Amino acid sequence: MEAAIRNVGVKGLLDYNTSQLAAYADDIVITSRSQSSMIRHTTTLQKEAAKYGLMVNAIKTKYLHSTRNPRPLQDVTIGDDTIEGVSIFKYLGSILSSRNRVGDEVNARIMAGSRCFYSLSKHFRSKYLSAKSKLSIYKTIIRPVTTYGCEAWSLTALETQKLAVFERKVLRKVFGPVKDADGDYRIRMNHELEALMNRETIVRFIKSQRLRWAGHVERMGKNRAPKIMTDWKPQQKRPRGRPRKRWCDCIEDDLKALKCFMNWRRTAKDRRAWQSIVEEAKTHKGLWRRRK
Repeated sequence: MEAAIRNVGVKGLLDYNTSQLAAYADDIVITSRSQSSMIRHTTTLQKEAAKYGLMVNAIKTKYLHSTRNPRPLQDVTIGDDTIEGVSIFKYLGSILSSRNRVGDEVNARIMAGSRCFYSLSKHFRSKYLSAKSKLSIYKTIIRPVTTYGCEAWSLTALETQKLAVFERKVLRKVFGPVKDADGDYRIRMNHELEALMNRETIVRFIKSQRLRWAGHVERMGKNRAPKIMTDWKPQQKRPRGRPRKRWCDCIEDDLKALKCFMNWRRTAKDRRAWQSIVEEAKTHKGLWRRRK
């Protein structure tokens, strides 16, 4: 497989090239700026793989066209195979969509977290487990499932609210109802749940993980792929209208809320100093929702 991939001849990243090939084990992705370039490199990959007795599974292979403008799905013919065109595809556990919106990934992660929560519902209903134990189950099992890949998310206010609603649903099951002054039981309010969590909500956790990854990328060598793609500045102009929130914009907004924006790239070089910023972000009051 390694030899076949090397013989395709696709080198470098998509920043200044027409195509890019990424592979993890036998999961291969060919990204191109044009359909013709993608077909040409896929055909070459099929021929090179055949030399080693390997065959590309056309049924599992999908074609996704990324564009801002909605367009009908289109299949692609490569050699004797017809590749199905899709608008959403899961690769290495993350959802990729044709319109490149993180909302599809967030919805999928919330659904996965809900399935995990309901599979453990008997433990959350158990009277033999303390609230501390139930909270530990949430933090170590359910929340990691829900926030998988969150380091690369650029959340909108709607997606932030969806995540917060999901977490509050779990926490109300963890801590149970509370008795008011009249002796009646009621569900716990949002600010009460936040106090019980010591302000370490799922939204702040995601933002702290995003800052942790930003510091890790900043300390990378200049020849590393994540570093190159993060620092790359596309030459094309952004379309009219309100621009989408980029990942780097979210990082800068969070650092401004933490009052650590000045010289943050220099600070990120110091692991201990950056780690203290990441820990502060987990409970910082200003990181509750997306800044406007």
